Formats: sequence, C-alpha cells, structure tokens
Amino acid sequence: MITIMRMRRAIAVTIIDACPMMDRETRNSAIAAACVLILFGLAAYFLPTIMLAVGKVSTVLAAIVAAIFMVALFVVFWLRGRSQRKKGR
Repeated sequence: MITIMRMRRAIAVTIIDACPMMDRETRNSAIAAACVLILFGLAAYFLPTIMLAVGKVSTVLAAIVAAIFMVALFVVFWLRGRSQRKKGR
C-alpha cells in the first residue's frame, strides 16, 4: 500500500515538473475547459434517457432537446473565446 502511494506521489511530481510553462492563467484555463467538458460529458451520458422521457411527450421536442445540447457546447466555447479576446489574451 505504501509503495502505491509513493508511486502516485512520484508520478504527480513528474507531471508537475514536466509542465514548467503552466502559469496561473494557463492552469485556470485548463481547469475551466476540463469542467466544461466534464459537465457536457455527464449531460451526454444522460441525454438518451432525457430524450426518451421527453420523447414520450413529443418526438419533435426530443429532437429539439438534442439540438440544444449540440449547439450549447459550441456556444459555451464561442462565448469563452469572445471573453478571452475582450480581455486581450
């Protein structure tokens, strides 16, 4: 058990040392992108269940839910890009 913990710590230190160019802004951007991708990944995982539930009410509404999900991913990153451009980054 102790050797596994030492291996994990050694891997973590190696990863941190391998990214010397990771400053605060870059790290924050990476964390924000990871959060967005995780949230959309969870939404994609539950999307079939949501579509089946909505499809019982209306098949057209189920298609609209799927379209909104697809467009929302691009809109989030488009808004993030606009925000970054306004800040001059």
